[in-house]
Amino acid sequence: MTGSSYWTRTAYAEIPPRVEYALTELGSSLRPVLDSLAEWGSGYKAYVAERTDNPSNS
Repeated sequence: MTGSSYWTRTAYAEIPPRVEYALTELGSSLRPVLDSLAEWGSGYKAYVAERTDNPSNS
């Protein structure tokens, strides 16, 4: 996961251990794509729920 150029990993020398991940500029450039996928997924979830609740709509 950390070998990609999409995010950075910062480890802190603390007890308990703490690690933070952040998107790089390249990773942030994927946001529009991921937002579109999330929007599609929400619509598809509603579609499936409607078909499950009312099988006559198949």
